[in-house]
Amino acid sequence: MNKTFNFQRYTMIRRIVASSLALCLVAVATVSNAATIQLGLNVDTVAKTWTVTAQSTGADNLGLIAYSLDVLGTVGGVSIGKAATPSQTNAMPSSVYGQLRTTGTVSGVNLTGLSGSQDAIGAVNNNDDSGLKYGDGIVGSVNGQFIGAVNGSGIVTIARGTFTNEHAGDIIKAIVTPSSGVWSTYPLNWSANTTPSGSAQSGQATQVTAAPQFVFPVPEPSTIALACFGCVGLLTVAKRRKK
Repeated sequence: MNKTFNFQRYTMIRRIVASSLALCLVAVATVSNAATIQLGLNVDTVAKTWTVTAQSTGADNLGLIAYSLDVLGTVGGVSIGKAATPSQTNAMPSSVYGQLRTTGTVSGVNLTGLSGSQDAIGAVNNNDDSGLKYGDGIVGSVNGQFIGAVNGSGIVTIARGTFTNEHAGDIIKAIVTPSSGVWSTYPLNWSANTTPSGSAQSGQATQVTAAPQFVFPVPEPSTIALACFGCVGLLTVAKRRKK
């Protein structure tokens, strides 16, 4: 076996390892710099309605561009439906989020694929951002590198709807549509009207945290007892009337 040290081979291996490490570091940096969106889920058990909200959790973007979500019910239990007026299920303004727009599809107990997007591509192609809306989902204000200060619109309602057939212990969830790849936000260096050096003309990667799930409460023992007493009372009255 030839044990002679091969310097060229050693140098090549070092370069491959160094390049691989650099790629890993770039990948980690890309993920860590991604904008983050937190979903919220509000359920009204009296009106039997639900809403899903979105909020940016950092000052690392200029607002929402596109979204796609699912609202999930419980098999054999609560079923998710669209709003009483179906066209209002997608709660973001259609004049702004008119691209890829849907009110979702009712599938079993779930509502899936509710989505919408701003026409960011058209704005860049035409060098005209007058049809875009910045700041959606941002609480407070942020500064764009090229477009200046952006006042946030606060927490936005993305979707709304109804539900039926609920039982104690049933669960409602609001999640990102799996494998949709639709959620994106405007990066801080966004510029559509001009393309100065260092500017971006596409949305940035956006991590979305699912909303805390809602669990229909189990009645308190005292409530059950009162209901039983009420039933007994009604039965007693009914028997007296028969006599």
